[in-house]
Amino acid sequence: AFEKVGKPAIIEIKYDGMRAQIHKKGKIVRIFTRNLDEVTNQFPDAVEYVNDNVKSDEIIFECEMVGFNPKTDKPLPFQKLSRRVKRKYDIKGMEKEIPVKLFCFDLLMLKGESYLNKDFEVRHDLLASIVKNSGHIMMAEGIKTSSEAEAEKLFRKGIKEQEGVMFKNIKAKYKAGSRVGYGVKLKSHMKELDLVITEAYYGKGRRSKWFGSFTLSCYDKDNGEYLTIGKLGTGFSDKQLSEINEKLKKYVVEENNERVVLSPKIVVEVRYEEIQKSPTYKSGYALRFPRLVRFRDDKNPDEANSIQYIKKELI
Repeated sequence: AFEKVGKPAIIEIKYDGMRAQIHKKGKIVRIFTRNLDEVTNQFPDAVEYVNDNVKSDEIIFECEMVGFNPKTDKPLPFQKLSRRVKRKYDIKGMEKEIPVKLFCFDLLMLKGESYLNKDFEVRHDLLASIVKNSGHIMMAEGIKTSSEAEAEKLFRKGIKEQEGVMFKNIKAKYKAGSRVGYGVKLKSHMKELDLVITEAYYGKGRRSKWFGSFTLSCYDKDNGEYLTIGKLGTGFSDKQLSEINEKLKKYVVEENNERVVLSPKIVVEVRYEEIQKSPTYKSGYALRFPRLVRFRDDKNPDEANSIQYIKKELI
């Protein structure tokens, strides 16, 4: 990771939570998701922590919001926290059931001045001087180092307690939604499945004539059907997209505007972070952040991983 972000780097624990952008002006605090959906009402405890412990009257910063077990004080998986994001009633009950902690890591604006074009180290260190560690809100745990040994030590702690670590370029400017040239995530619990592509969707812009995203399905051995389990839609190079489009075009069964139904012929190996229960897909589950690894030309569609295997081995 050092070769991508340079030395020294700031290395921080990568938390299994929700990335949040916090806006504070006076006593008014607003909380947004990474997609800028407002969730302030769902997190009155976080609003209180910010008001009590962020020593600025006008600031925008980012943090990772993590749910914790109130009895053991152990972190909960993101899937548990997502229940609070979606909840519109009994907010106080959810606050007690799934309390949160805020791990801060980046400063965007302070007293009306933008910090987006400042070096990451400047943004980070200034934020650290503003946030008071209360046990409920704090800076993300991390170090600034050039040492492989120190990096390895924090990585081992990160994968034991959370998702891993982030290596961050200390000179990088802020870029929303991107880690290119800025940060590298190191994790060790990525899992892999062989799945079948059963639907495709046309892309946008210069890729509008190509299939740009794909529905993944697992095999149901009991019924001989393919059950949707996730969507593959990011991280493709032009070369990969060209190859996958070439393979899939001949298996088109039906086109309905942007959605294209495909004959279940192409098996792909995908790497993902987590499986969650979900009513969105026919399998009853959804893959979190699936990524294409390779095509499994050596496998027939009915040799893809089955829903029976997934329920027995992975849930």
